[in-house]
This record gives sequence, structure tokens and C-alpha cells, in this order.
Amino acid sequence: MVNGLLGTGYPKGHYVDVGCFHPIKWSNTYAFYRRDWSGICIDPNAEFAKAWRKYRGRDKFVNCGVSDSDGEASYVKRSDIPQENYLKSSNNTLRTHGGEEVAVQLKRLDSILLEHFSRDQTIDLMSIDCEGYDLTVLRSNDFDLFRPRILIVEDLDKSDSSEIHQYCIENEYGLVGICGASKIFKDLRWRRSSA
Repeated sequence: MVNGLLGTGYPKGHYVDVGCFHPIKWSNTYAFYRRDWSGICIDPNAEFAKAWRKYRGRDKFVNCGVSDSDGEASYVKRSDIPQENYLKSSNNTLRTHGGEEVAVQLKRLDSILLEHFSRDQTIDLMSIDCEGYDLTVLRSNDFDLFRPRILIVEDLDKSDSSEIHQYCIENEYGLVGICGASKIFKDLRWRRSSA
């Protein structure tokens, strides 16, 4: 779907993958990495750092949680279902499940992007999959400064009245598809011919 939105002849681009998990398994950005794209991949699980260096050397792996303010939070690691690790916080809409808790650093998304991208950097694709923390991640970005052309966000509420959906609409993103638990939005300010 993203290929169709960007166009088949789209040049190598840049992505941001928040809650990136493993560099290959269930990755929304791995297929683009294989096409010579690169980007910033963010996850609070330090155990993935080595795999990211090994399999995706062009990417910058940032080991922290993303929130609407800097600080610290408990990160719950589940050995039975590691893809469902999550930040334990009052901002998280996910129900609490058991697991090992470790303290992790939190940063705003726009602060992370300013550390690693120039202000005029084109972001072709942003994927956000943060197990109930997705709206908080969205709110931590400055969409006037860092505006992805395509935005994939996990939203378990499929209705167009969900908070995530409404936040994307307010920031001039239009829904173009739903894939599993994720909604795919396109920047309404961007026209493909301008790529």
C-alpha cells in the first residue's frame, strides 16, 4: 500500500520507525531498507541494539522511549510475547500485563529527530507501533517541522472518531487504508508529483 502511495519509481528515501522492535521481524520499514532507504529506528528495548547494528547498519538505532515530555518510565518486558513490551505510564491506554520492569529514558520525538536529521530532511514514511502509547508519541512530534509523507499508526479503535484518527485529521493527514491493527494516513499537503 505504501509503495502504491509513493509510486513505484520512488527514489531511495528516509523513514522513522517508533517502536521498531526487531530489525526484520514484523518490521514496517525492512522492505524499504532493502531498497537502500535508511532512517531512525527507536525502541526502549536495549537488547535489540546489537541486531540493529548487525542487520541494518545504515539505520540509526535510538534506545529510548518516546513521550510528550522528557523523563523516565518503567518499561515492561514480556518474555512470552516480546512484541507486546510496553511503557507503563498513565499515558498508556494498554491494560497492564505482567513482566519484568526496567527503567528507560523518555524523549520527545521531535527532539530525537532534531538530534539526527536536519530541519529540511524529508521523511517519506513514519511508522508508530507503541502498544497503547501511540497517541502520546504523535503528540510529541512537531508536524510543522517533521512531516512524514506517509504515516502508519497502530490504532485498535477502527472508527474515524478515535483520538488517534482525529489527531491525524487535525494535522492534515487523510486516511488511505487500514492494515491489521494499523491505520495508514497520507499527508494532505503533499502531492506525489513533488517527490
